[in-house]
Amino acid sequence: VITNTVVLSSTVSVEYNPANDQSQAVIITDTDQDGLGDSLESATCTNPNDRDSDDDGLMDGEEDLNLNGTVDPGETNPCNPDSDNDGVWDGTELGLTANDVGEDTDLGLFKPDMDPTTTTDPLNDDSDEDGWLDGEEDVNANGMVDDGESDPLNPATPVQTPPVIVQAIPHDQAGIADDLRIAANTCFAVFLKDEDGIDITDPLSVIFTVDDGLNPAYERNLGDTDVVKVVRLTDDPDTAVTSLWAVYNRAAEPILNPVYPYGATVNMAVDAKDRRLDYMDQEVFAFQVENEQEQQDATANQPETQPADPADPGLGGDYDAGVQATGSGLDGAKIIYNSGETVIPYFGPVGEVPTLNLHGIEAVGTALNLQPPAVFTTPVKVFIPCPGQNPANLRVFLFDGTQWVLACSQDGNVAPGGEGWMVPGSRVNHSETSPATIEIQVYHFTGVQAAANEDKQAAPDSSSDSCFIRALK
Repeated sequence: VITNTVVLSSTVSVEYNPANDQSQAVIITDTDQDGLGDSLESATCTNPNDRDSDDDGLMDGEEDLNLNGTVDPGETNPCNPDSDNDGVWDGTELGLTANDVGEDTDLGLFKPDMDPTTTTDPLNDDSDEDGWLDGEEDVNANGMVDDGESDPLNPATPVQTPPVIVQAIPHDQAGIADDLRIAANTCFAVFLKDEDGIDITDPLSVIFTVDDGLNPAYERNLGDTDVVKVVRLTDDPDTAVTSLWAVYNRAAEPILNPVYPYGATVNMAVDAKDRRLDYMDQEVFAFQVENEQEQQDATANQPETQPADPADPGLGGDYDAGVQATGSGLDGAKIIYNSGETVIPYFGPVGEVPTLNLHGIEAVGTALNLQPPAVFTTPVKVFIPCPGQNPANLRVFLFDGTQWVLACSQDGNVAPGGEGWMVPGSRVNHSETSPATIEIQVYHFTGVQAAANEDKQAAPDSSSDSCFIRALK
């Protein structure tokens, strides 16, 4: 049966069936003349007195093509100015300018297309299928490729920027090309950065392939949440994390031996992609685990420690455990941590950390050997002794496995060498303790020590018994 519509006036139309007589004609009122009857608009989300209910430049009847009050395939949504939710409004994607829209379109809301010679698809959030939403390429959503923007119609733009590994723990060739002792219960972690962000909800965004020299090589990815963790370094959404540690904890394996075989050379292959599906080239890292004798010697030479005082002000909240050193020149050194960590932090033998011997720098106290090489889900509080010194005048250095680097300035600002290691803003100077200490929070463990400039030595701490000796130097 064919139905015809006859317009009787500017506001009224009559719909009739030619097979029937005029007495059965149906009168339909369309006050705003957008093609949709008032009764239909009143029953849906559109406005019977506004031809462009969502102010996207398209009349409601142009969007609801079959005039049935529902958003069918191939139709844009008259109640949503951005039907594909890509950040660019429907009319702009179709090339509408201010001269193309009617008086019912609010030009204070609608953003006219500044280049109507090019159009994108209002029903496809990625018109060129390059992994970028149209609105992420057309940042100001004006329909034109402005300076600094990429072209939503050109899949070759923007240039791919795959994830980059900034640092690995342990570092490549640790214990092989050097004499660094790698504890058998070490984790393996990579510090990743990516401009576009890594989707940590996608298990395959980071994949570790582990060859421990004993078991057949095996894979672990972000979906293996019992052994693989993400420690984010920026406050980004889960789908676009730009800076993070991806951590494989062998100690959490449910079936495999939780420690690596003594003396084993472990090869770790890392694959990573970002949310744009930009894949980095696989990188492979190798390290050699301590042998049994080295492990026994390290245990025998650990500094004396005792549990932190339950009344220690550093405890509380997530920080429910701690240990403090009592000998080996480490008085005042403390570690405060969350007991739920997969591996428990501790002080390693003092002699394992190379001497802090940088030009123009005078080390203060004794270097702390923080073990094992691990990245912690809850950053660990470390208290660095500053005997005879005012901690406010000291900088903090870390041993990155190969060399000493500046990690933190006197003002508490994280230096480039401390990025990914120290939590920004976490430094607290404790001149009230004896000895004075510097408190910082760290994501992972390594060697750490406070130091002063030789040409401008830190002022002595008058509360310390060693201040006279320091003043004579």
